[in-house]
Amino acid sequence: SIPAMLRVSGSKGYQTVVNDVSLSGCSAMSINRMHIGSICWLTIPGLESQQAEVVWWENGLVGCAFQNLLSPIVHDNLLARFRGDGVFRMIG
Repeated sequence: SIPAMLRVSGSKGYQTVVNDVSLSGCSAMSINRMHIGSICWLTIPGLESQQAEVVWWENGLVGCAFQNLLSPIVHDNLLARFRGDGVFRMIG
């Protein structure tokens, strides 16, 4: 569970929890129904906001595809940070 902010284009952002994250997207809790094709921004502490497109919504969970893939190093560091396995890699 990764704490984050989620904001749909034209709306106010709200706190969410990311349940799953990959290089190409994520799933997160959504307090409001989100429509497929909507543009949103996900902000995880320590990372730039990621623009994404809603690809599915079901029972309070939303699946989003990132506009730009995450770097494998950023992805690994994100997982290590929130999983607590302590494996970090240098970026650059």
